[in-house]
Amino acid sequence: MNGRIERFWRTLKDALKLFDISNEAELQATLEVLKTHYNQHRPHQSLSGLTPDQAAEILKLRAGKPPPKR
Repeated sequence: MNGRIERFWRTLKDALKLFDISNEAELQATLEVLKTHYNQHRPHQSLSGLTPDQAAEILKLRAGKPPPKR
């Protein structure tokens, strides 16, 4: 698990280097963009090519819970 967390931090740091962030508001907006990309658009090898949101939706369906409303 620690390796996954370290990988996530490295990915986040590399992504943040691509942006020109000059204040806290810009940092928060950039983090929101990155979070959306990471959870909704970026396939993850450890999730068999699914995004985290897709994987979570499948788990909820298997547990008999309705998917979240967007």
